[in-house]
Amino acid sequence: MAGGLKPSNNWKKGVPVRSLKESNASVAQTLPKANARISHSIAAFTRLLLGFTKENPVYPMKPNHEELGQLRAPKQSNLLSDHQVFQSQTVPTDGTAEDLAKFKELFLLDLNSSLWNRTMALFIVKHWLYAKSQGAFKRKGIDPTYATVPICIGLVLRWMQGRSQEIRIGRRRPEKLLLRERERKKRQLFTYRKETVDRHLCPEASDLLPSSDCCSDTEWEPDAIQHPTKGLVWRSVQYTSLLHQIDRVSFKYKSETSTLLLASQRFDQCRLEAASVNPAAAVCRGLPSNCYDPLFISALTDEQRDSLDMKAPSSLLASLPSVINELLE
Repeated sequence: MAGGLKPSNNWKKGVPVRSLKESNASVAQTLPKANARISHSIAAFTRLLLGFTKENPVYPMKPNHEELGQLRAPKQSNLLSDHQVFQSQTVPTDGTAEDLAKFKELFLLDLNSSLWNRTMALFIVKHWLYAKSQGAFKRKGIDPTYATVPICIGLVLRWMQGRSQEIRIGRRRPEKLLLRERERKKRQLFTYRKETVDRHLCPEASDLLPSSDCCSDTEWEPDAIQHPTKGLVWRSVQYTSLLHQIDRVSFKYKSETSTLLLASQRFDQCRLEAASVNPAAAVCRGLPSNCYDPLFISALTDEQRDSLDMKAPSSLLASLPSVINELLE
């Protein structure tokens, strides 16, 4: 890691590190964690300088072979100590987004004034340290012992490695981001239901909850106000109705302990009734038999029914609705 911190002295499997995971592990003892405040600050500042925004989530194109062939990198010490560009104008700041944009102007001016545009990492570190010296990150609570040139270079290089892998595997493609967000919504929905059952209902009721993987899909779109859902072919009508009652209790509790506005804005309260089903959705095993749709069960083979590991019918599906109705009054 040129100009940064030295990685581990060992080749664990007789060869240098090859994967991103191995590379991160090799510097884990010398760099702040990826979730440290300085890591977040440098990552956000780098995205700002590179023009990566929610509205334009695209990084600049990499240099071509001709441009790389012209590269004559200046010495690291010379580049970092050259503060002439900062003397052209002062940048008072309170750390707001508008203030940070001013540092991007200096950054681009510095790039244009350098005949040999060495590595982006050195320029980013130079300008991040300057922005920090002007108070741009004073509200971030950054540990000052981390704000050194070697550590900052290491953090930028680690961030760049991570982003390059994301681009290679398409991790940040819109469709993948939507898929990840929908999976996160399923986990959040399970959490809301689990908290509600634990808070208001008998302990046995928690055994009726499916795992988060088996919650219904939310067709979430970032700009939408309401989100369609996809029903689950395996759930019985009685069981689905019970889960929706639990959702209403969750909303009532949130509106009473917080505000009605915040409760109504929660994503689970913006879900529309399912107009279609997902035949390929995960099926929860080990629930009482009356949680499953009879038609779904009848279509299974004996082997599949055994694998489903259904329990005896639960009387809670009949008794809990009246208990929940009292909570909703």
